Amino acid sequence: MEVPPPPPPGGPTAAPPTDMQQQQQPPTPPPEPPLPDPGPYMDMHRETMGVLAGMQFFDGARFVCNRGVSQNMQVTHTITLGSSVIPTGYRFGPTYVGTQKIDPNSPQQFPVMISEIDGEGNLSAQIIHSFNKKISTAFSGRTQGKNKWMVSELTGHYAGDGFQFSCTAGSLKPASQEGVGVMSYMQKITPKLTLGSEWVYQSMGGHAQTVMNLAGRYRAKDWTFCTSLGAQGTLQCTYHHKWSDQMQYATQLQVDILKGEATGTLGYHKAFRSSQVRGQFSTKGEAMVVVDQEVLGPNIVMQIAGMLNHGTGDAKFGLGFTFNN
Repeated sequence: MEVPPPPPPGGPTAAPPTDMQQQQQPPTPPPEPPLPDPGPYMDMHRETMGVLAGMQFFDGARFVCNRGVSQNMQVTHTITLGSSVIPTGYRFGPTYVGTQKIDPNSPQQFPVMISEIDGEGNLSAQIIHSFNKKISTAFSGRTQGKNKWMVSELTGHYAGDGFQFSCTAGSLKPASQEGVGVMSYMQKITPKLTLGSEWVYQSMGGHAQTVMNLAGRYRAKDWTFCTSLGAQGTLQCTYHHKWSDQMQYATQLQVDILKGEATGTLGYHKAFRSSQVRGQFSTKGEAMVVVDQEVLGPNIVMQIAGMLNHGTGDAKFGLGFTFNN
């Protein structure tokens, strides 16, 4: 009987893995994708503000005519009568949208130039441009009369993988040592949680003041909660919930910690086939509603706005028509 040879000194030699064994091995997990862009600090409460009727409210009479001049150019004619906020008169507003597309999957094109001038020569203008997916800038300015600058502001944004940094310089006057500088930073901690801070420097007549604000946002599938705390003792909390494609509601809580005052607001936005309704109610006894109703298709839209303060008895009403051509 033959005896098998002893194993080699290093132990038995393992057989090479078969093709079946190689296929059964777990694949190498792909690298985690970068977190989505958290957006700028100034847009922290944007979803809630888009639901509340106070952002769309107007009083008096308003007539707006939008006319397309070309594929990239549109002009707007606005007539306002009897408003307690906007002076009575006529305003002309051209808008230009460029042909540069940063993202092929997005309909946005750059640069975008928006302006408006009234009968007294007061001009307000805004220019928005995106150089690539990471770097964008915006300039806004307002003049009074022919040659008097009232406000000017230049902002730059840099969007990285899961963070965004913004820097703003406004109304700089080196001769009188006046101006405002703002820097903000937003960081994605998780895909749902975002934290950020804002640093504001303001100088007037040689006297400088610096404040810092903090903010946080938690975004789930159908709802978003945001909170921001200012250095002056102001606390703002907002909650936005998308109930369906046609129904949204939002709440807002504003607290002045130093004065011990607080105001709560509840708002909703309901979209119908040919109309939209926004309403809000506040703890100050103020009820507000804004209705957009198509009259003869989307080319003619009627707006009705109403506000009643049950505490003071103050009431306002607005009626407007928008013509799209």
